[in-house]
Amino acid sequence: MSNKDALMFPLIASCALFGLYVFFQIFSKEYINLLLTGYFFFLGHWIANNLFGIAFAINGVELLHLNNVVTGCILLCGLFLYDVFWVFGTNVMIMHVFKHAQPALLYLVPACLGTPLALALLRGDINALFNYEDQPAVAEEPSKSKKTE
Repeated sequence: MSNKDALMFPLIASCALFGLYVFFQIFSKEYINLLLTGYFFFLGHWIANNLFGIAFAINGVELLHLNNVVTGCILLCGLFLYDVFWVFGTNVMIMHVFKHAQPALLYLVPACLGTPLALALLRGDINALFNYEDQPAVAEEPSKSKKTE
């Protein structure tokens, strides 16, 4: 995953969530309940749906490869802003039972970023942290097909 991909990920997720929000605002609750009831009655059992969800989650984790710390920081900061915006900035994710929202990433991102950054600063390894790559890019060799005269 490149830095640009990590930056675009929360934006694409926001578009998808906004699309679902608009869908639920346009169609009434009765139609959505009827649609979901028909889906579960005719097409699937809840166990099969859970297995599909687990398979998609595992596949997503396997495909998501962060090569360096900077890409992970960009992705986490973007998802942090996504979470704070959609929980506090809109009424999309308000829990109707408790009447207040609490985004999980509000605590996870500072802990996941702050701990390694603080430890690297204390040890003087901040440059090594940001220069680390899981699989360094291989430099291309110059072309061997030179014309001989």
